[in-house]
Amino acid sequence: MREQPLSLRFRLLGLLAGWLAVALPAHAVAGLHQAVSEVTPEIHDMFRALGSLGEVALGGGLLVAALTFWPRWHSADRLAWQRFAAVFGLFGAAAIFLAGIPAMQRATDMEPGVHGVPLLLLLIAMFVLFLAMRRKEGEPRHVDTSRAETGFALVASGWIAFLVILVAVPIACAWSLVWNRGGSGWGGLFGGLESLVSARYWSLGCLAGGGACGSAVNSIVLGILVATLAGILGAALALFVHRAGSGVRRSVAVLACLPMISPPFLVGFGLAQLFGKAGLVSLMLETVFGVTSTRWFFGGYGVAMAQIFAFFPLAYFMALHALDSLGRAQIDAAKYLGASNGDVLRTLVFPVLRDPLAVATLVIFVESLSDVGNPLVIGGKLRVLPAELFYSSSSELAANAMTGVPALLLVVIALAMTALKDYVARRPAVAEMEATSREPGRCDLPRTLSWSSGLLLVATALVLIGVYAAIGVGAFSEGGKVFASLTLDNFSRGFGFTLTAGGIELTGSAWDSLLASLWCALLAALAGGTAGMLMVWTLGRVGKPSARFVGNLSSYFFSVPSVVIGAGFMLAFGSLGFSELGAWFMIVLAILIRNLSISLRFGAIAMSRLDRAQIEMSGLLGASSATTFLRVATPTLRPVFVVCVAYGFIRSMTTLGSVLLLSSAENQVATTFMIDRIGIGEFGVGMAYGVVLAGCIAAVLSGGWLLMSAHRHLPGWGHVMADLKAAIVLAEKHGVRGVAR
Repeated sequence: MREQPLSLRFRLLGLLAGWLAVALPAHAVAGLHQAVSEVTPEIHDMFRALGSLGEVALGGGLLVAALTFWPRWHSADRLAWQRFAAVFGLFGAAAIFLAGIPAMQRATDMEPGVHGVPLLLLLIAMFVLFLAMRRKEGEPRHVDTSRAETGFALVASGWIAFLVILVAVPIACAWSLVWNRGGSGWGGLFGGLESLVSARYWSLGCLAGGGACGSAVNSIVLGILVATLAGILGAALALFVHRAGSGVRRSVAVLACLPMISPPFLVGFGLAQLFGKAGLVSLMLETVFGVTSTRWFFGGYGVAMAQIFAFFPLAYFMALHALDSLGRAQIDAAKYLGASNGDVLRTLVFPVLRDPLAVATLVIFVESLSDVGNPLVIGGKLRVLPAELFYSSSSELAANAMTGVPALLLVVIALAMTALKDYVARRPAVAEMEATSREPGRCDLPRTLSWSSGLLLVATALVLIGVYAAIGVGAFSEGGKVFASLTLDNFSRGFGFTLTAGGIELTGSAWDSLLASLWCALLAALAGGTAGMLMVWTLGRVGKPSARFVGNLSSYFFSVPSVVIGAGFMLAFGSLGFSELGAWFMIVLAILIRNLSISLRFGAIAMSRLDRAQIEMSGLLGASSATTFLRVATPTLRPVFVVCVAYGFIRSMTTLGSVLLLSSAENQVATTFMIDRIGIGEFGVGMAYGVVLAGCIAAVLSGGWLLMSAHRHLPGWGHVMADLKAAIVLAEKHGVRGVAR
């Protein structure tokens, strides 16, 4: 059937969507800045370099777009390159617009071009991206082709514009600082490149005996060590639990979820209560065996230990999912042919675990690279890139001497690991026979491996139980010490209240941060869950090439470490000054960006459960896309949406990296308040806050659980654990690209 031309109504709708998706947020962000009469020379140079970078990106996008009209280009390649050119052009226009904000603040009404030209350029770039995304590359799976393509173009262009403006452009500010480090022009560029490879970050002095290693070397070595040991631990536990009964599975699943729903630095602080110089285990060893306790834990060993226990659940869930995919027929066939347990393990089980564990270790490496809480709390003198970024941001920004080098190094390493993870995830699996064998198989382990896995499981369970027990006991102890006398002073100082004639007066110092965290987490979780479901629904209704383009692009945006996003926000917007409302707006945005990736992953799970026949029948009967979504898809999406919002709420309450650099004494959230209390030595208040935080999360989730149960909209506990496990597996194996599969 011949495609109808795009009507004027849809063209006007595209222009309106471009304005809503770009112009209004841009004006809102600009309006959040307090008016400043003067900008310091260093910040002015940063914005000038950002404008130059935007001009280069815009010119490069125009050049690539012009080259795509070469007649020998294949049509599919031409379309892909045109879309990339449109994205580069949008990035350049957004950078030019942000770089012109200081001029806009100083401009008068007699200079309308200062205000209008960058905004007009941004709108043109947005509309070009809309046209590029609307180009047809295959027959879409929808009856109304014009409406489907237009709707996809509106959603996709707005989504990409959101990520470019709030992720790519703030990171470009870090590059602008590096560019200006050695002056202006090409001299500054070469000076900035020289700073990227300086000995401060890449020194090998610790290996040669000539001093400490650079922060980049420490981060890479720490990431490799943590990823390897966490992968081995997760695989060993999965091998043992795979053979165990349902009771052991449920217990280990709950235990493995604890580090995932608590701040990673809380795990490190709990381990310090056990293995620190005055820790419970250290004192027991000194009393029983005479082993002198030292401060060995506070440094690289402690950070590695904390990150292993915080991130091993990723490897555990992925390995267990791979083992559960093994069919009983495969194992029985191998044993029928005379294979021993060791042969089955070597030729059947280990090949199945190879790719999932490879992906898991790469993801854990990126998580270790992004962790800023543990190096700050128990790192001691260990220099790693996230801590280097935090210290340079907090101490050097006032003097406008922040280099931006740690942020760029973190981004480059994280993007490289993400590309490697995508390459490993795209490789064909070794065993593809699971469809022919529905009954799960149980592989018997050799005695030595079985005992070793069991001992590791017991040791891991004891350590995790000890960590959270030490935190709970320390919250009720004087000074946060396990052997001190019991007291409620920690709670009264943080969460005290008095009863007055007018009601309840909150006197504790932690109430403001807790209530602010609850509001921010609820807003970010609801917005992230809704945006994720709508985006996945849209991508599922169009051709795979378009969905794959948006998914691949989004996966790299979301691989940026959260601490870099916070630093980018501070550089891009904080340099011009924030009002109090603007600061909270940036904090919610930073949390939302962190949650969008997991929202897309949950949405992909929900889309896999939809009946395609019902959707196609709804379209054939004349229902619009909105009607199909509300009446056909929503009943299936609702349970997963509830789990998505709940998990997003937990992640929002426990996030640190993305909000650490955006918080101040006037706008603190729960995690920043906790790490501040721990940093000044109020360990008991920090532990009490951890207990109250866990109680608030449980209370909010229980309230939502009861509310949804009353309307019969809530899935059972088994479905919740299955959705959580599936989201983790999909997230770490396929990333956001899973929505296009």
